[in-house]
Amino acid sequence: MSHRRLYPWVMVCLLPRMPPVVFARFDNPADPNGYVQALKQLIPGAKFLLFFVRVA
Repeated sequence: MSHRRLYPWVMVCLLPRMPPVVFARFDNPADPNGYVQALKQLIPGAKFLLFFVRVA
């Protein structure tokens, strides 16, 4: 089973004047909540997107 199938939820970090970066992958959409809170304190200017990647 591939990594993408095991962890379909992807967190992307958006920083000003930089390309988007896949920051982390999760198996459950509820897992990143605490993770994002800590990251916002460490990287205050960043925005984070969470989305589901469907693998055929």
